[in-house]
Amino acid sequence: MMDRSMKKSPVGCCEEQQLKIWKEKWRGQHVVVLENKRMRVTILPALGGKLASVILKREKYPDFELAAQPERFAYRIPERDTKFAACDASGIDDAFPTIDPGILPGEAGRFSYTDHGEIWRSSFSSDICGDSLVLEYKSEENSFFYRKRVLLLEQGIRLQWRILNTGDVPFPFLWTMHGLVRYEEDMELLYPEEIRSFLNVLDGPELGEAGAEHPTGKERMSGTENNTWAKDPTGVRVPDAEAWDFHRVPSADSVTQLKYYAAGKVKSGWCGYFYPGSEVRCTLRYDAEKLPWLGMWITAGGFRGDYNCAWEPSTGFYDGVEQALHTDTLRVLRPGEEFEFWAEYDLETCHEHCH
Repeated sequence: MMDRSMKKSPVGCCEEQQLKIWKEKWRGQHVVVLENKRMRVTILPALGGKLASVILKREKYPDFELAAQPERFAYRIPERDTKFAACDASGIDDAFPTIDPGILPGEAGRFSYTDHGEIWRSSFSSDICGDSLVLEYKSEENSFFYRKRVLLLEQGIRLQWRILNTGDVPFPFLWTMHGLVRYEEDMELLYPEEIRSFLNVLDGPELGEAGAEHPTGKERMSGTENNTWAKDPTGVRVPDAEAWDFHRVPSADSVTQLKYYAAGKVKSGWCGYFYPGSEVRCTLRYDAEKLPWLGMWITAGGFRGDYNCAWEPSTGFYDGVEQALHTDTLRVLRPGEEFEFWAEYDLETCHEHCH
């Protein structure tokens, strides 16, 4: 095996924070790596600045990979009309200016929005600016400038975004954090107490029809196992949405997928994951004023056989520009207007929730 150092091209270093930044070839792609004593993050500029690998380095425990990994260690460079499901569907990236494809009227004609937006399939420039990596992209399709700055924290990552409408007409959009993380069957989903119910937006056996609202609370799970199945009076195993514990994920053998949103805006600005088997807690903090809606995506083998999940803070409700327009949550950037916001992933080793 080739010595990893032979593939490196150092481009930055910050001795005070013991931070190193370099470029290398990784899984067939040119990447930028940021590393300090506790974190190592690998970024794919050619795929929208995707955080392809987010590793918490540990001395007494195995290193922990947060980002969901592709089944095959290869990345496809998509075209404009490539479907998201035809590609790797891994790592932490951005869904902008939509998730679902759609069409909206505009002052100068129609806006056409492609599957999962434009960012994930676009190539970004990358520059080292002091202790951070700055990724930039200028869209010709929709006349916007997009900047993402990545900084390593002692045990986490800070992301800062700036989006500018460079066109002559207002630009409607939906921005959603599309941060696919690892699935573990015993993991816990963490969310603030202000969330009293979730709204199902995907038909399925666990939560029923889209549009159904379900209250939160572990107390409803008394006497049942983790999100498997309940029994009807005849003893037949059936899905029981009323017994669903939103702190848990479906079992690995369920071959299912779920998508739901907090029923109403979330002001707390945090959510997270606890992995008891790996003894890691990850807290996602974000700009709740700019990203007031919070969704959850889980696939336990139901989508292409993939296993991952994602808390998805978003500007609107839900998943597409057409739905956001219908729910009066669509954001619009006027010509020359900027939209700035931030998010942080904090990781720590712990035996319990680390509250």
